[in-house]
Parts: sequence; structure tokens; C-alpha cells
Amino acid sequence: MVRAATLVAVRDREPPPGMSPTEFDRLRWQRDAAAERLVDAAVQAGETLWVLSARLHVGRPRAQPAQRSAVGGLVAALVEGDAERTAKQFEIVCERLVGKPVLYVPLSRGGRPDRIVRARGRERLLELLAGCLPRVGLVRQAVAVVQLAKALEVRRPPGAASVSEFDRVFEAATTSLVERIVESSHAAGPDGVPPSAETVTARILDGLALLVPRLLETWMTHARQLRLSVLERVRDDKAFAATREFVETYGAGLFTQHLLAPSSLRGILRGGVRLYLEQLVERAGTDPPDVAGAPASRQPTRLIEDLASGVLPMRQAATRLRLVLEAVAENHAEYRDWNSTTTQSDRGECLHVLLDCLRLKAEHDRIAWTLRPVNMAHRVLARRGAGAAAEAWRRRLRDETRDTAAALVDRLAKLEAQCGVRLASIGDRVRRPFTVVLEQDELEALVEPAVLELIDGAPAGAGAALQTRAEAFLGTASGSGVEVPEWLERLGNAVDRAIERAEAGRLTLDADRRPGRGASRLPEAVPWATVPWDTLRAALAE
Repeated sequence: MVRAATLVAVRDREPPPGMSPTEFDRLRWQRDAAAERLVDAAVQAGETLWVLSARLHVGRPRAQPAQRSAVGGLVAALVEGDAERTAKQFEIVCERLVGKPVLYVPLSRGGRPDRIVRARGRERLLELLAGCLPRVGLVRQAVAVVQLAKALEVRRPPGAASVSEFDRVFEAATTSLVERIVESSHAAGPDGVPPSAETVTARILDGLALLVPRLLETWMTHARQLRLSVLERVRDDKAFAATREFVETYGAGLFTQHLLAPSSLRGILRGGVRLYLEQLVERAGTDPPDVAGAPASRQPTRLIEDLASGVLPMRQAATRLRLVLEAVAENHAEYRDWNSTTTQSDRGECLHVLLDCLRLKAEHDRIAWTLRPVNMAHRVLARRGAGAAAEAWRRRLRDETRDTAAALVDRLAKLEAQCGVRLASIGDRVRRPFTVVLEQDELEALVEPAVLELIDGAPAGAGAALQTRAEAFLGTASGSGVEVPEWLERLGNAVDRAIERAEAGRLTLDADRRPGRGASRLPEAVPWATVPWDTLRAALAE
């Protein structure tokens, strides 16, 4: 599969002579999609081999030396719930991972499929460990997996920008650790008396107060190294001034609806912005204006003249144009809003107004990204039925982010008044509190009980609770109304997943799940070991 992916990926790296950017984008998309499926299949085949290898280790006497895969032995120990053996195998696997690359260059930037498969296979192994270790009580080792995954990213591949899948490992660890807290919070004390509901909530909040700051430190390091938007390069007003000047000077006739169509954007970015500009100048020099295919008012005349005369260096023009095209490509829903609701969209030299608004959206998204560990913890609380703890967690986040959210809203209002433009797709996003994601998680947590009530008749009232909670979202719009609201799309996906699991017989409430029941992934097949609350709290406090 890896060899086939390599043969597919290396073909047609450069656009053939005479092929338009749109046609080249379609060709590359087809080849990259085929190669990516082969790469995914190879990674999944590796995961299957871990499980098959684990089957060879199951039932082996401990005194008998294992000559087979260390990963297989680790998976076998996890499935058997053997914490001591798991800890020993974990040390062996970690030693073998040290120094191995986990970053890779994607296929779209010329990455090699064999290196992608190896790097992603290691990330999947780390993700598996992060999700399974807390289930057998190995909390310290789960935190160590997160730290190891981040440390391995020091070794970066040469060439183009590399891809990190650290967020998958981090989310698996955070989800499993919070589930561990919820599980142990219900553990009875030394006297055998189960804790009250108030005690359970207090334990959960106490455990989160110890866990989340530790995870946030690693997450913040990762977030600082990650570029969420190309516009973060011009976050400073002084840096953005050069881009604004380029758009105002050369945008007329350049930033047309045809150029900013998705297929055209991808084709130019794939083939190279500099190559596009060189071909633009070459066509203008060889073809008469009436043959070029468009009137002079629809041609980037000044850009062509300045490039041909050397007034505007080709390298500088390619850098500025690439930033604009990448910004529009990654925010095309907002561009459609701009194109359909503003009169300035008819003038290419006004595109900097959209970019300025998108800079503020990028800043909002950066803050939301740093809060993801908090959101992950709340998602677990909502789905595990810890309603009181989830509500307290939401209140804490709302209080801590209120001033930051208000400052962003104030800056957006000033920018809208200055530019005379209000884009609903950006305004709705920035004006919503950072707790809106938590509220969506609470809504989605009601889906599985509602589907179970539809099928089995229990728990009673789950469907009515989902309907009541969903009605509160009906006034929440998204953009100009062209797009389906994000909350509704997420809710629909959650319903589809729940129905699919129910039809496969894998849908049960978390409180009723046992190893082997409702398990669709390997972590769900690992039994939850009994860990007293005091023991878990001591591990989290280290």
C-alpha cells in the first residue's frame, strides 16, 4: 500500500503546459485523495497488527520471556487489566520510541508516503497509550505519554512545513484522565460508605483543579508552536500595513470572483504563486488586450506593468499574493459572506477590509484554541452525567474569560464602524462567549439517552430534555444565513453517530458500560481498575 501510494503521489507534481489552475487542482486532488486513502489503510493495518500480536501474548505465563512484539505485549497487558505488567511493557515501548520522528510533511507539500505512515503509526501508538493507561490506574504514565509526544516533535523533517498530530494524543490523554477522575470520584471510602452527590462533585472539581493546569502547560507550549491562521503572520498592525498597501495598489482587476473561487485558489497555491505571476506577465506580453479574454478594467494592469518593469520585485509580489490567497482559502465561508452581503466586494482593492476583520477572528480562534483542554474536560463531564460539576466548570470558565471576550467584542465594533462593514459570519463568532462550545457539548450529551429512549423506552424523559435544550439554540444564527448553523450541523452528526451505534448494538449509557459491551475502539475494551480517591488525588498532585 505504501509503494502504491508513492507511485500515485509522485505523478503530476507540476502543472502540465497549458493546463489551467482549476484543471490542475482537480487532477492533484484526485491523486492526493487516492494516495491519502492508501496511507490511511497502511496506518490502520499497523494498528491491526498490534491487536493480532496482543492475541499471541494473552495467556502467556509471566515467567516465560516474550520474544514477540513489545507493543503486542503492552496491548495484551492493557486488555487483561494487569497494571504491573503494563507499566513494565510501557517502559520498553517508550525506550524504543525515543528519538523517532512523529512529524511529517503532508502529501500536498511533497511528503513521502513511507515517512508519513511511520510517523502517523507512532502517533497512533501514543494516542492508544494515552487513552488506555488511566483505565488501569497508571495516571503518571499517561501524563508521561503527553510529555513524550511533545518531546519527540523536536526532531523536525527537512523541507516544507510539517504536520503535527499531537492534539490527538493530548485529547485522548485528557479525555481518559478526566474519565478516571469521574470513575474514582464515586469510589467508597475506607468505611465502605459511598460518597454523597455533593462529595462526588467536590472530588471532581478538586481533581480537575490538579490535572488541568498540568496539561495546560504542555498545551500552551504546543499552541505557541502551531500556526492556526496564515494571518497570524500579520497580527501586528505594522506588519499588516504592507499587505494592505499591496491590496489597495494592485487589487483592482486581480482579486476577482474567478480568481478567489476555491478551485482556482487551490490550483494557484499548488502550482506556485510565483509561477502564476510569471505566466500572467508572459501572457500579457504576447497576447493583444482583446485576445487576453477580458476587458482592461478586469485585468490587473498595474500589477503586470510593475512586475514587467521591475518596480515591484517578483519575489515580494509572490509573498504578498500568497498570503492573501491562503487567507481567503482558509476562510472561504467568510469570503462568501463578504461577497454576498457587501458592496465593497465588487472592488478587489477593498479586499483588505475583509482581511482586517479576519485578523480579529484569528485572534479569537487562538484564544479558543488555548482553552481546548478546558473544553475537553467539560465534554467528558457532560457525557458522563456529572451535571453539577459541568455547570460549575462552565461558570468558572465564563468568569475567567468575560473580560477577554468583552475586549474582543469592543474591538470588533470599532473596526465595523471604521470600515462600514458588518460580516455576520465573523461578528456572530466573535460576539459569542467562549462557553458556547461547552453549551454545545451539553446539548450533544443528551443525544444518546434520547436515542436509547426511542429504542428501549428508557431513560424516561431523555427525548423531552433534548428537545427543550435544543429549542434554546434556535435563535443562534451562523453567518449570513447561507450556511447551516454550526450547532445544528454538530447536533445532526451526533444523532447520526448515535443511531449508527444503536443499530450495531453498541449504544449503552456510560454507567452501564463494561469491557466488551459497546466497545468500538480498543480503549473501550480495557477494564476500569478500581482506584481509591485518595490514591488518585496523590497521583494527580505529584
